Amino acid sequence: MTKFCSAVFVIVAGIGFSACSMNGNRNPFTGSNGEKSQLFELNLSTDSVNIEAEKDETLFYSATDLPAFKDGIMLGSMLYSESFAIDVIKLPDCDSAYLILAEFNNRDGKGNTYWRLADSLKVHFPDGAVIGWPGYVMKGEVPEPETMVLLPEDRDWVNTEIYYDIISAWKFDREKKRIYGVEKDSLICMNETFGAD
Repeated sequence: MTKFCSAVFVIVAGIGFSACSMNGNRNPFTGSNGEKSQLFELNLSTDSVNIEAEKDETLFYSATDLPAFKDGIMLGSMLYSESFAIDVIKLPDCDSAYLILAEFNNRDGKGNTYWRLADSLKVHFPDGAVIGWPGYVMKGEVPEPETMVLLPEDRDWVNTEIYYDIISAWKFDREKKRIYGVEKDSLICMNETFGAD
């Protein structure tokens, strides 16, 4: 492929990525099986300490270090297990966000944790919506530890013990390293801040 064709491909991919009209689409920089992307380039700050890694592996300290997510706003992040983390990055000026599944890779000499992009999914995320993190989602009385939900804005969050109104739900599959949309029927979410002073 010529340099010109390569440049055109990257520009077209970037335009498609930044369009806010896409809803529920897999990030074009991530393969359909969650495999490593070859299109990302590290954009870590100059004071970051680089660690040794294979050339085809994209590592980051924060998901917003990646060029594709650098203009986004980090809405939340959680350590999902010993080896995985979940980030939610809201895209500016539209009602979309990216769910990001990151896999632990290594630590540098200063103890900074570096992650590898395992999967990402663009989703509808209206203003005021609230994240129901894994660990608080249940199906009836059975915990759904791999499921995250999106909840509508709740101005009375201190006195709401259980959320029944779910906008969307997703499963984070650590074995397959993928994010899947799931049915929201019969899901509820416990309010982690219920009764806070």
